Amino acid sequence: MAATAVDFDPEKSGGWASLPTEAALCGPHAAAIGAGADWICHSPEGVSGWEVLVGEQIKSLNKYAFRSAPLTIRSDSAQDRDSGVIPGGRKVSFDVRQIGSKDPSTTVDLYLNAAQAREMIELLEFFIEFEERR
Repeated sequence: MAATAVDFDPEKSGGWASLPTEAALCGPHAAAIGAGADWICHSPEGVSGWEVLVGEQIKSLNKYAFRSAPLTIRSDSAQDRDSGVIPGGRKVSFDVRQIGSKDPSTTVDLYLNAAQAREMIELLEFFIEFEERR
C-alpha cells in the first residue's frame, strides 16, 4: 500500500515559526488516525524528520500526566533492604497516567531528601508564577 502524506499542523499553530509538519503515513497508521485513534507527530532527538506514533505506540515516549498528589509522605526504610540503590529521603507517591496508555493511572514513587524537595518547590513556584502571568 502506498504511503499517504499528511500535514499534521495545517493551521500552523506556531505562527511564523512553524516548521512544516508533513509526514508520510503507511496504510495502517492512516486508517487508525482516520478512525479517531490518538496520535502524536514529533521529531525525535537527533533525527531529521517526523515520527508518527498511534495508539499504544505513544507509550514509548515515556511521558506522564499528573493526576493527584499523595496524601502522605513516608519513609520506606523499614520495608526494604537494599545495596544502596534506593536513595535516602522520603518516598512521595504520585498518581499519574502514562500518555498513550489505556490504563487510567499508575503510581510513581519519587524519593526526595529535604534539599531536593526544596529545589522542587522552588521550580514549581517559578512554574506557577510563569503560568499565572500568561
